[in-house]
Amino acid sequence: MDTNEVRIRGNLGADPKVFNEPNQEPFAVFDIATNLQFRSRNGEQVDRTEWHHVAAYGWRAEIAKHFTKGMKVHIEGNLRTREFDQRDGRAKATEIVALDLHEVKLAPKAAPSEIRANVPTRVDSPSARAPAPDHRQPAYI
Repeated sequence: MDTNEVRIRGNLGADPKVFNEPNQEPFAVFDIATNLQFRSRNGEQVDRTEWHHVAAYGWRAEIAKHFTKGMKVHIEGNLRTREFDQRDGRAKATEIVALDLHEVKLAPKAAPSEIRANVPTRVDSPSARAPAPDHRQPAYI
């Protein structure tokens, strides 16, 4: 069985363009940047950004219209290659057709001083002072 599945998580490069044409289902197009970091053969850190074009149709376009530039999003879908006319001839483009899309909400980062302030310095619980019984061993009378 063949599979055509894509899953990416990245940041929107611009607000999506949403189209509501008469007698057609709404659609939205937008670009997502994904960042890859790795070390080259000589040990230098390399940052590479890849841009992905996404198309969303129907109710998915309604969700996409609430996205804004810079927002982190998660997209699942499939790849589609299409041909189109350019001034200098025909061109091909591969895009992701979104089947599932949503915003990724990240927890706010706490400052190191806030993390230390929330760590208990003393444990007053009696169960914390005594070692827990080993329930793997059978109790003999």
